[in-house]
Amino acid sequence: KSWQPVPAIKLNSPSLPKTSVHMQKIAQRGLMILFSFTIMFHVLIIIQVIPFQHVWGGRLKTLKEMYQFESFSILLNLCFLMIVLIKSGIMKSRIPARMLKITLWMMAAFFLLNTIANLLSLTNLESWIFAPVTALICIFSFILARSEN
Repeated sequence: KSWQPVPAIKLNSPSLPKTSVHMQKIAQRGLMILFSFTIMFHVLIIIQVIPFQHVWGGRLKTLKEMYQFESFSILLNLCFLMIVLIKSGIMKSRIPARMLKITLWMMAAFFLLNTIANLLSLTNLESWIFAPVTALICIFSFILARSEN
């Protein structure tokens, strides 16, 4: 017999099971809740209710750094939340469905990398609390990226 390569699994392959509407709703609601809580968490850091030394891998040294990183994080999470609101039909937009799908795939990849970074963090807060949260965001983003509508 001649050697033949194993065919690659395509993420949108018809051989993979379709994402159910029920799973899509769970993913949508889950992402809305997680992004909302994440934004509130970052606001608590900015107003210094939560010490900034416990985030960003324990690498922030000054208030200026904290304000820059936290402001960026809030803005990014607001964008992620907006994408989910558009995908779920709560917010109207002229963004093409294909662009939303690509953005959701990028979110899934981003949160996979974020989960790895949180697992390698110097702080227990990020390793034990945020690694599972970002893993869940990654899974939910994957579910929405695979959804048909």
